[in-house]
Amino acid sequence: MGVPTEKAITKRVRDYLKAQGVVFYKQHGSAFSQAGTPDFLCLYKGVFLGIEVKRPHPASRLRPEQDRELSRITAQGGVAIVARGHRVVARVLNRIDSLEGFESDGEGDTVWQALGEITSKRHEGV
Repeated sequence: MGVPTEKAITKRVRDYLKAQGVVFYKQHGSAFSQAGTPDFLCLYKGVFLGIEVKRPHPASRLRPEQDRELSRITAQGGVAIVARGHRVVARVLNRIDSLEGFESDGEGDTVWQALGEITSKRHEGV
């Protein structure tokens, strides 16, 4: 079995997001869209996610404008994912799920501190 196509990975990610009840929009690049916008713009349990789909192949790299937009998302407290398969999306959603039930100090600091562990870096993987 060869390396899956980006189209096949996109379908798996889309199907997984639907199954998990994630609110998402699939970005279709055009002359009218902002360059570098991630393939999926999502909202899951109050957390904004940008998901860029790439093939699990060394030649499949982010373009500079994609890297810039994912960095902008993390800088604002969102989660940026480079998905070379749907499992990395599952791991990030599971981590967000683990934040439910955190005790807050009344201002949400505990939750935001835990969320910072997720949002402070880009998640990449299969």
